Amino acid sequence: MTRDVELIVRDSVSMRLWSTAFESGAALPQDHVRAGRNVSPDLSWSGIPADTAEMVVTCVDADAPLLRGAVHWIVCSIPPDVSGISEGGGDEFIVGELSSGLIGYNGPNPPVGHGVHHYFFWLYALDVSLGLPWGVRYADVIDAMDGHVLAQQRLVGTYVAG
Repeated sequence: MTRDVELIVRDSVSMRLWSTAFESGAALPQDHVRAGRNVSPDLSWSGIPADTAEMVVTCVDADAPLLRGAVHWIVCSIPPDVSGISEGGGDEFIVGELSSGLIGYNGPNPPVGHGVHHYFFWLYALDVSLGLPWGVRYADVIDAMDGHVLAQQRLVGTYVAG
């Protein structure tokens, strides 16, 4: 049974997260949705806390009619000296299982007529290495991060199926 976990950030850090593909709050380009090329957008970051042991990236559709939203991307075991993931990248790290049952990035594909969906790309800096296996489930990632988040930042993209 999974439980809700409140991820508490212990340090106030000016961690930044951005993409050259879209601005936060703007529409995701067709390259990054399932009806397009279906490749992950590039992500870059800075301001990682000095005592970071591992970073994790997730992408969750907060508007999907699922308890924890629809998970579209999980990337774990990112070393603290890495400053981003290139477009279509992430598979060089530990990649998790998505809500769809797939492993790797799977872009937005909300039902037609469902309105605007918001895709939260989260970056977490952790004080431990989680040691999670390839294909790890989202709930297990969240549970493992509990109590270990030094800093977090998000970038939000939107998409409307048409």
